[in-house]
Amino acid sequence: MVRYYVVFSGLVQGVGFRYSLIKLARQYNLTGWVRNRYDEKVEAQIQGEYSNIIYVINHLEDVSRYIRIDDYSIVDIDLVENERDFIVVY
Repeated sequence: MVRYYVVFSGLVQGVGFRYSLIKLARQYNLTGWVRNRYDEKVEAQIQGEYSNIIYVINHLEDVSRYIRIDDYSIVDIDLVENERDFIVVY
């Protein structure tokens, strides 16, 4: 079990990116949150099995033809106990 802080750049706002991430995260039993940033990037904290997190990140563009990830950064952070869902935060 790992938790990552991820920042996505590209065409990631206004294209259903957050809800696509939620859909995939829930399918792969991941928890955490996602939100838009003011610099047109999207940030997320994603927790779960390493292989599931990497799969979800690598397949986000497959969910919507409008999403385009040009780059992302990923940082290992501390686990959050008793988290049960993946949600949008504002």
